[in-house]
Amino acid sequence: KRPADATSSYAAAVKLQPGWSQPYRGQAVAFIAAGQRDRGMEALKSGLAQTAGSSDLAADLATLYLADNRIDDAIAVYDGVLERDPKNLVVLNNLAMLLATHRTDAASLERAEKLVTPLAKTDNPAFLDTYGWVLYKRGRHSDAIPFLQKAFAKAPQSQELRYHLGMAQLKAGRTADARKNLEVAVKGDQTYMGKDEAKAALAAM
Repeated sequence: KRPADATSSYAAAVKLQPGWSQPYRGQAVAFIAAGQRDRGMEALKSGLAQTAGSSDLAADLATLYLADNRIDDAIAVYDGVLERDPKNLVVLNNLAMLLATHRTDAASLERAEKLVTPLAKTDNPAFLDTYGWVLYKRGRHSDAIPFLQKAFAKAPQSQELRYHLGMAQLKAGRTADARKNLEVAVKGDQTYMGKDEAKAALAAM
């Protein structure tokens, strides 16, 4: 609980290894713990420049922007990384989910679908979930279900994945399956974006 000393130590690490993402992340955490959120964000921005677009730093900075409802800034962070590394699957995944979750216009959703194309053949549950959720948002509810089921099978503890699967099943007319998954999705204290929608969908069934 000595954030000033922590930031000094991380700054020394940055000088020794400027291309390593971890010291920038540590700096950001220490600044935020000290109530200096803006400086924390600046540390992440500096790290992005020095590391040629670290996925971890991009995700951290985008998360801070999202907490401030700065959706366009979060999108811009990922766009900047993709300019340098267009095949970065983590960034493709995060940007597509961001677009699918926070945008409703056709152009954004069409772009999200193009972004997730490389994710369909992976075994990563987060990637499969994003792929399925983008299909769901595009109105392809039945097509989304197999990918969401595969994602859930690999991460059965995730209530968010249950929510995504349940919503796709509901829109596809599979009411009994949807109810089962949504009931589990709303239990307990897990928090995720969409939990209120899951509760509303379940209440309307």
